[in-house]
Amino acid sequence: IIGTTNICAFPLRQNSRIAWGWKKQHELRHLSTPAGLLDLTLWGDNGRIIQPLPAPAVLESEGVTYALAGWFLAGARQPNSNSPTLNPVAPFVLEKPQTLSALFLPEAEDGDADGLPDWWEHYYFGSITPTPLQDPDGDGFSNLDEYQDRSNPQSSASRPGPPLIQHTPLPSPQNHPPPWPLIAP
Repeated sequence: IIGTTNICAFPLRQNSRIAWGWKKQHELRHLSTPAGLLDLTLWGDNGRIIQPLPAPAVLESEGVTYALAGWFLAGARQPNSNSPTLNPVAPFVLEKPQTLSALFLPEAEDGDADGLPDWWEHYYFGSITPTPLQDPDGDGFSNLDEYQDRSNPQSSASRPGPPLIQHTPLPSPQNHPPPWPLIAP
């Protein structure tokens, strides 16, 4: 009998043997802080590379909107303490049971009152120490510019884009001469 569960029922009508084919596997738990926003489990063969699951970028719970601020594997920030978070975490060899914890912070939280949400600072820098006017990638755009455009402040290849302006032509002919008002939200 071959199966994928731990339950097996069959009648024994003669002397019989059961041979179990065990495979060593480990559990990879995906949890969250605050608890309960994420609780998923993967199983992987011992010594094999496993691809962790991605976390939602934004979650809502009990009327609060949370944003992903970072991943922690066995308590260590991934991929390291000051690089932007990878979502999902990079694949790794599963040699023992592991726990990945996704840190979610309230989307509107700005503990240091600098105009940059804490989740964004943690996601890109691993802490809330960056300031709005810094330009860590030297691309000419401040952290505040990069946050407002949702570009990566640690990569000069990721730059805020120009605004998208939609144009609706005025009816022709106009009954009064230019200049005509132009409004771009």
